[in-house]
Amino acid sequence: MYKVFAADIRRLLKNKNFYHLNVLWVVEYGLVFVLLFGLFDDFLGIDKLYAEDIFLQGISVLPLISSIFVGNYMGEEFRDGTIRNKIIRGAGRLEIYTSAICCTIFVSLMTQVVLFLTSLLFGYTFLDGCMSVSGFIIRSGIFTLAGIAISVFFTGLIYVFGSSKVSYVICPSLAIVFYFVNTFVEYKLYPQSGPCTLTTSMQEAFLFVDKYIPLTYFYGDLMHNADCYIIGSIGLALLGIVMGAVVFLKKDLK
Repeated sequence: MYKVFAADIRRLLKNKNFYHLNVLWVVEYGLVFVLLFGLFDDFLGIDKLYAEDIFLQGISVLPLISSIFVGNYMGEEFRDGTIRNKIIRGAGRLEIYTSAICCTIFVSLMTQVVLFLTSLLFGYTFLDGCMSVSGFIIRSGIFTLAGIAISVFFTGLIYVFGSSKVSYVICPSLAIVFYFVNTFVEYKLYPQSGPCTLTTSMQEAFLFVDKYIPLTYFYGDLMHNADCYIIGSIGLALLGIVMGAVVFLKKDLK
């Protein structure tokens, strides 16, 4: 497994999309955010912005960024015959799949570490510092775990569909769909005026989505205990791992 993983990491580090989609976009976004605030803060009526604001705005696009990268990079391994070549050279399917999951975790972790450090750097350099360092670390930890879970889930989906054309669109489509799902859930659960009008059963269903579906964590405030987000993230990751393994270990490659 180590040899397969080492080869995958080398291939990953040679991929230009890895650097652009998972590193450079964070720096580019941070610079744009700071510049826009500097130019339009009086117009927008914003007195102060903090490192957390950069982080939360940047993290909101993470599911889409992850879906694009996983869909293209992992899907390309099926489409260009890389997976088949690995098997021909003697790598086991479980080794290949485990290595893919580890690479996904590596990419997701690096992306969010860069976003965290960039937010702190720009926050203290150009904005008003950090509201609460400990709170920032806790929130970023929750988002990091959720981001890893989403990337792992998307990898599992790619290994389910393989070289099928569905693999081009399935991950970005899910990211976009859950953006609108989250918007609707928050609108119904936390109305800006008046009480929540959902029935008890509907409220429980909407709360389940808000608490335990990591794809909805990135578009609003974290309203619940950290335990909910941890359980939801672990659950989604395990679902993706099991789903991908069950199909990939048995399917015929085209």
